[in-house]
Amino acid sequence: MKISIIGSGVFAKAIAALITSNGHSLTMWTEEDNPRKIVVPRKVKVTNDIKVATEDKDVIFMLIGSKYMKSTLASMKPYYNKSLIVIGSKGLLDAGKTLYQLTKEELHTSNIGVISGPTFAIDVKNLEPVGFTYADKNKDNYKLLRELFQTSIKEYTINTEEIEICASIKNVYAIGSGIIYGFNFGMSTRVLYLMKVIEEIKLILKSLNLTSKEIYSYAGIGDLFLTSSSPNSRNFTLGTIISMGRKKEVNEFLHKNTVEGYENLLSFYKYLQEKSIEAPILTKLYKILIEDAKPKSLIEILH
Repeated sequence: MKISIIGSGVFAKAIAALITSNGHSLTMWTEEDNPRKIVVPRKVKVTNDIKVATEDKDVIFMLIGSKYMKSTLASMKPYYNKSLIVIGSKGLLDAGKTLYQLTKEELHTSNIGVISGPTFAIDVKNLEPVGFTYADKNKDNYKLLRELFQTSIKEYTINTEEIEICASIKNVYAIGSGIIYGFNFGMSTRVLYLMKVIEEIKLILKSLNLTSKEIYSYAGIGDLFLTSSSPNSRNFTLGTIISMGRKKEVNEFLHKNTVEGYENLLSFYKYLQEKSIEAPILTKLYKILIEDAKPKSLIEILH
């Protein structure tokens, strides 16, 4: 099987380690001028030639920042031919467009799946037991992904859009969990917060005429609880820094790190406003991060 990964960040390397541990070789694409700088498992060939990474492949994993998806897909387009595209990137674009929709438009294909779950890159790289949800309209592709990931894929669904939204929006709410932790509230308060978050996500999905059952998937509640409870999560860590009220440190952290929750917050808030969908917790997070509302005001909506 001819496999490639578009991206060379920590999660891309972790997925490469998992796939190669199951006996497969693959190609990894990087923007680095010198691909030899990228440290990867033995069965991985690194290239900065998008043609090499796209042409004549069976499966292509998209594991880059969501803001780079459109330009990267455009560069792939001349060489793409019917490969299964598996989206592991997370984000919502302007006008509420998902990465699935963007990929479908740019590459003129419906051969697309989405993979997500409660997985930190370090745990995947260390080949610890983890669980992913795989979403795809074509169940035959699920069998293909099971061959690559073995038992790490725990569940399958056809609801690609729901999985994408759950995977992206939980990063936003994880910031709030970090704020609560930063104020030294206990687990009871943080779990109360997360239970209210689950209800809010369900209402958002229903308001978009999508099924809300995927909130209970590995990519939904599983990933929400993981990302909202560990300093290994940059979203959670950002929240703890915000709770200290140190604007300079917040800006420095955002400058040095890609914090998906911060980027997704802007997209989700704008989209939900356009759709007139009420989301009190997400709106409060927007007011704290963007309009400088007091971080502790988040606690008020828990009463």
